[in-house]
Amino acid sequence: MFVSSSTCAYEIQKGNQASRSDPSLLQSDLHLENHQIKCVFIISFFSFCVSFSFDYLLYFYLLLFFFLPHISFFDRCFGLTDLDL
Repeated sequence: MFVSSSTCAYEIQKGNQASRSDPSLLQSDLHLENHQIKCVFIISFFSFCVSFSFDYLLYFYLLLFFFLPHISFFDRCFGLTDLDL
C-alpha cells in the first residue's frame, strides 16, 4: 500500500513540475493530478477495508472459539457437553 501511494504522489509531483516549465501541459496535468489523487484515495480506502475485514474476522474467531463455548445455550444448540470441551 505504501509503495503504490508513494508512486502516485511522485507522479503528482512530477506532473506539477512539468506544468511549471511548459504552460501548455497545464490542462492535461490537472486531469492527471485528479486521476492520481483518486488513485491514492482508492488505494487507501481499499487498504482500510482489508484491515477492517481482517480485524472483524479475528474478533469473530475469538468470539466463536473462546467465549461462546462457555454459554449454555451454545452448548445445547450444538449438542456439546462438558466432556467434549
